[in-house]
Amino acid sequence: ALLQKSYSLNEQTETDRASAQFESAGKSLDYMLANFERTAPKSELCTFIKSFAEAYLDDKMLLEVYDSQGQQLFSNSFELVGERTELKGGTIKSAYRKVNGRLYLFTGGILAQSGLKMAIAYDVNYLDEYFRSLLRYFILLSVLLSLILSLALGLLVRRITAPLRSLNIAAKEIAGGAYDKRVKITSGDEIGEFAE
Repeated sequence: ALLQKSYSLNEQTETDRASAQFESAGKSLDYMLANFERTAPKSELCTFIKSFAEAYLDDKMLLEVYDSQGQQLFSNSFELVGERTELKGGTIKSAYRKVNGRLYLFTGGILAQSGLKMAIAYDVNYLDEYFRSLLRYFILLSVLLSLILSLALGLLVRRITAPLRSLNIAAKEIAGGAYDKRVKITSGDEIGEFAE
């Protein structure tokens, strides 16, 4: 439960960061598109979006832009194929998906002014690696704790049963004819009373 809670908190942090990044990039793109549409022909829209997206590649953010009918206008994430469930509806949505063995966080929604749909994606594979390292840590901790508790239990059982072992040895000697044999038990518990 603790392991899952830690992982969930990290996922939520990444989702919040991606939503904030989506809003920031979306507002910037909307603002720039409003100015672009006044000064440039629509045929250059893809080139304009490409130059916008290149600025975000430094942040390792992949970007896709779709028109209002869902036709892709731009993508710099060709390896991230698949349905974009995060683009359905008007709110910002995020989804984690594995692509080619790596974990990606997709965040998408509709841009307020232009009505275009935009999706961004981040490689968040470190979350999987983090989960696996936490799992290894907890397994190792459990094994060490089990060994320590087993050792402590063994010592405790040995200490508790020591007077009984002494009585057993003395009883065998007495049964063998050594009637003068005495057992020294110094405990004040039931075993000590029994030995007297």
